[in-house]
Amino acid sequence: MEILNIWKEVTMKDHLPHHVDPAKMSSTKAYDCSYHQHLSAVQIEDLTPQQLREEIHRLNAIEHTRLADERELVAELILQLSSAPSFNEGLANLTRFLQDWSGCEAVGVRLRCGEDFPYFETRGFPGEFVRLENSLCAYDPDGELLRDSAGNPVLECMCGNVLSGRVDPSKSFFTDGGSFWSNNTTRLLASTTPADRQARTRNRCNGEGYESVALVPLRTDREIMGLLQFNDHRPDRFSSELISHFERIGDILALALAKRQAEEELSQSEEQFRTLAAFAYAMETWRLPDGTFRYVSPSSERVTGYPAEDFLNNPLLIEEIVHPDDLKLFTDHRHQVMANGGKDDRNSGFEFRIVTPDGQVRWLSHSCSAIYDKDGVWQGRRGSYRDVTKSITMKQEKEALEKKIRNLEKQKSLERMAGAIVHHFNNKLHVIQVYLQLAMETLPIHNASRYNMAAALDAAEKASEVSKLMLTYLGQAQGRREPLDLAGILRTHYPALKSVLPSNVELEMDLPTNGPTVDTNEGQIQQISMKLVANACEAIGPKRGTIQLGVKVIPAEEVPVAHRFPRDWEPESLSYARLQVHDNGCGLSTEEIENAFDPFYSTKFTGRGLGLPVVQGLTQAHKGVVAVESSPGVGSTFSVFLPISLENAVGGHVLEPETDDGVIPLSGGKVLVVDDDEVVLEINSRMVSMLGYEVLQARDGAEGIEMFRRHKEEILFVLSDFAMPRKNGLEMASSLREMVPDIPIILASGYSEDLVMGGADEEYPKYFLGKPFTLQELRDIVAVALFSGTDGFEDV
Repeated sequence: MEILNIWKEVTMKDHLPHHVDPAKMSSTKAYDCSYHQHLSAVQIEDLTPQQLREEIHRLNAIEHTRLADERELVAELILQLSSAPSFNEGLANLTRFLQDWSGCEAVGVRLRCGEDFPYFETRGFPGEFVRLENSLCAYDPDGELLRDSAGNPVLECMCGNVLSGRVDPSKSFFTDGGSFWSNNTTRLLASTTPADRQARTRNRCNGEGYESVALVPLRTDREIMGLLQFNDHRPDRFSSELISHFERIGDILALALAKRQAEEELSQSEEQFRTLAAFAYAMETWRLPDGTFRYVSPSSERVTGYPAEDFLNNPLLIEEIVHPDDLKLFTDHRHQVMANGGKDDRNSGFEFRIVTPDGQVRWLSHSCSAIYDKDGVWQGRRGSYRDVTKSITMKQEKEALEKKIRNLEKQKSLERMAGAIVHHFNNKLHVIQVYLQLAMETLPIHNASRYNMAAALDAAEKASEVSKLMLTYLGQAQGRREPLDLAGILRTHYPALKSVLPSNVELEMDLPTNGPTVDTNEGQIQQISMKLVANACEAIGPKRGTIQLGVKVIPAEEVPVAHRFPRDWEPESLSYARLQVHDNGCGLSTEEIENAFDPFYSTKFTGRGLGLPVVQGLTQAHKGVVAVESSPGVGSTFSVFLPISLENAVGGHVLEPETDDGVIPLSGGKVLVVDDDEVVLEINSRMVSMLGYEVLQARDGAEGIEMFRRHKEEILFVLSDFAMPRKNGLEMASSLREMVPDIPIILASGYSEDLVMGGADEEYPKYFLGKPFTLQELRDIVAVALFSGTDGFEDV
């Protein structure tokens, strides 16, 4: 008992803790109080009085060292904060030092900003965590800020508890100093209720895997200005002694932070004054409590169009020049900041429009804050009005461009999907058509089933035409082009155009004698003109009307910008040939113009509407554009702009290979047929066999190469699908040409010819068959391929 009395006497005298473990005590700056363990009475009783006194003196020396270390730590923290060039840089230094010193994975500092306490600086926290946890204010379902009975904002989570002083020291996780700490947040959440925790907690710290969390208030004499936060994924990082250590540091840091923040605000105020004095870029004002202006910067005339004297003489002028659509926003803002006599220190800002004396509309960015004299007496509000018209306009243009890009990407995606659907559709149609043809040839000429099959074959062929029109709409028009006289094509096509006109409509043509020359083919120009004229006839209806068709060369800058299709078109040539069709029909509204080129859209009745989409697709395939000018009751003008060719026009014709008797001689040679679709492979093989050839089959490009390598001396030509796994038709063709350079290769595909054969490489196959194809079409292209060689005809 004597020994215990000595222990109590000396420890009380020297203010030493009763639980220091000297074996684990160190003089490091990272003083970890979790090392402290209570010395039991048994351990003390084992010591002689002399040993006890020596132990106490040793612990006393260690404690003094710890206190010295703590003072040194605080001095270093204050130095880190005060020596930085700016307050924000000082906070960055502070958190970096605290993270290194504490050994915690993440450290943060929250400070008051208006009514909230956002993070001013963090280290080690994930960016998304900081973003989600930055604001502590609670809001109701309508987005209104929740306030308590005293009018203060309700702050959520444990951070809100500490900052609002909602702590219960009787709970093990709160301290008398107002801190919160836990070494195992998972266990804490499982063992407590929201009522125990004083508020609804978001549990995001635990959700991020942080088990050790400490929240220490930064308290000045007047208020809690913020908090220090220490987080670690590892449990058991803290002890009550370490939290007390944090609290002592926090109390001193709070004073230093408040002083540095005040200095920063004073410096900013002085800088603002200097800016005002130097006629800053923004319009700066000082509005007195009675609503009049004490100061308006000379830059007001540049910003608003009105000189400073006008605002000084008429304090309501600022409200008078606000755009009518933004006046409520402006007045609501003023009423809000003046609700407390205008004395709140919150910086508040928003953007609004004004109307200048010459009628211009400008965007201004406004912010304001309360002004106090040295005795804390409210002296009015500082206001800043900055012209942000350019940045707002750029932002709006950027948003419009991004929306346009998204729409174009969506359109491209839909086009790819539609192209793939048409490809597979054509593959199946090819099988249907060929099987119908083969079945018909096995039936007697007068068999009733033959008639049924003929009707089905006719329907399949019409479906094939629709699929080709869809490819055309997608800008994948089939057919190769050459320099042709545009006016000459239309002049030749005039009788065909006249033949489709009703008796109540006249056609007038204004064509130059020669030219202009465009890279095209005659059939596509005929389709464009026919569909535009047919559209004009529908617009005129039963009344008498006139359609005017003309051709003219115009420079690229004269191509209309409004209502042109495709919408993302940009000119690539200096001049364009304009094929224009004007009618005096019913005309189109703006909405109807925007929808006119959508497939199957019609202002007349449903089920029609591939005419104009095909015109757009053909024009797009020429790298041209269609422009529309129209209004209801006035009529419409559709203008197709095609790039001028740099080559001289040539006469268009198609040569057909002939033999003495007009029949392709059957050589009995071998033909390699390649397709990854088993049914199509079988159909194509049967068609080639019907032409009198022996068929070798391959199920993809790689297999085709191997089959060709084994029989290259015997194979007369290759009929291959384009889209196949492992190696497609083009890749296979390149390999075959390395073995036999002049081997004729025919590519067949449900995709368009332009897509499949669009390359300029000499190694590209010269012959193309669009699926579905008939036996006669196969016979014709085989004849061209075998009797022309690779330097022969390309358009078949």
